[in-house]
Amino acid sequence: MRAPLFSVFVNFLLWALPTQGLTSPKPPDFCPQYQAEYRVYWRGLLAGTAEHRVQATDQGCQAISQVKPRFRLLPFQYLEQSEFTHHQDQIQPLRFDFNWKEKKDRNQGYLQFDWAQAKAHQESSLKHESLALKPGTQDKISVIFQLRQYLKSAPSLRPGQYWDIPILEPKRYQVHRFRILNLETLKTPLGHLKTVVIEQRAEHSERYSILYFELKDFLLVKALQVKNGKTQTESELHQASFLK
Repeated sequence: MRAPLFSVFVNFLLWALPTQGLTSPKPPDFCPQYQAEYRVYWRGLLAGTAEHRVQATDQGCQAISQVKPRFRLLPFQYLEQSEFTHHQDQIQPLRFDFNWKEKKDRNQGYLQFDWAQAKAHQESSLKHESLALKPGTQDKISVIFQLRQYLKSAPSLRPGQYWDIPILEPKRYQVHRFRILNLETLKTPLGHLKTVVIEQRAEHSERYSILYFELKDFLLVKALQVKNGKTQTESELHQASFLK
């Protein structure tokens, strides 16, 4: 089972919670502080949960995502953390840490982004390498916040609009196209939400994702992973709280 896109990172909204430990009294606009729980379905069956927490830091923003199986026998678990900041209307990832378990395979390590030198460094169980950074590169979590910035600043939202964003992951470095499909009212555990529906597709990939962002704060509330026309995994917002 492949980690849900927003295992990242995932969904958000509503009720206030205590704020102990938050380092910034006034979080920047690019860092909506919240914690959320998603239900993760694999081929239509409830397979696990995804817990997400986003909070401001001295450097900018930190987003943590943890995906846990519903039963201990299910062979997957993911823990990911992205630290990023904002520069000239662009989200800039600083570091991405990961610890993945998929069946018998494990991969643990980090990606370090050096924007001054336009290089990224990877240290992990499988790779030790440095590579040149393309302008606008995101990690697999920070890209959701970059897309949110694009949606918020767009004069209007219409089907066919798209943004091309390079995403650096531990196993691949590809340009992904995010294309608006339509506007849709989505039934969620938090009620009916008006959303913009976006297709995310990497170059030369038969797998793609469908993302649903609500239209008030442009927060992600649902994501599907599709392969050969069939939904493989689905992550759906179950509960969420904004942190003040």
